[in-house]
Amino acid sequence: MDFVYGEYLISDNKEMLDIPTIKGFLARSYWANKRSDETIEKSIVSSTCYGSYQADIQVGFARVVTDDATMYWLCDVFIHEEYRGQGLGKKLIEVIT
Repeated sequence: MDFVYGEYLISDNKEMLDIPTIKGFLARSYWANKRSDETIEKSIVSSTCYGSYQADIQVGFARVVTDDATMYWLCDVFIHEEYRGQGLGKKLIEVIT
């Protein structure tokens, strides 16, 4: 699923994910800064993931853990600091929900 929001693309295509960018942001976060690279990689493989992109640059991320039937847990949501204040985080959550 791809969604265009202005100059940004929101996609659930895991092949587009910039894993070093995701790891870097999570390492700076208060909620995931103790996770190992291996744990982050496994969480991405085992979840539905969404990326926000400006051209070829990943500027946002969200991960969804779900049973694909009745529930989901939205986690690890971020928009890179330089791209905040444009409604991109709100649009990312809207697309997911």
